[in-house]
Amino acid sequence: MSIEQNKATHKRNTDEVWIKGNLDMIDETTDENVVYEEANIHGLQELKESFKKYFANPDTRRVERVVYHEMIGEGDTLAVWQTNYSPDGKSFEGVTIAKFKNGKLISSHWIEKAPDKQG
Repeated sequence: MSIEQNKATHKRNTDEVWIKGNLDMIDETTDENVVYEEANIHGLQELKESFKKYFANPDTRRVERVVYHEMIGEGDTLAVWQTNYSPDGKSFEGVTIAKFKNGKLISSHWIEKAPDKQG
């Protein structure tokens, strides 16, 4: 798949799954052997179960909107710099390193920027 197709898949996964909570979309955008490094998730079924818990927990930090600052691709790998906004107006910024196989997400690693120190 092309870099542009991988970018579109990443955005679609973020919009449909992370923002809208459409768990059916996971099958369309994610490889069955997916690995989410920061959450120690291995495999599509484990990812689905993790998302069910995520959306069932009212204390979980939600994503309402995403601003993409930059998406850089090489081969089947994307580096995505983004800011996520939660419904309470708070934001958290970071970089996702995403790898794709046959147009589906095969691994993802989120590196969150440390909050700015004040005072």
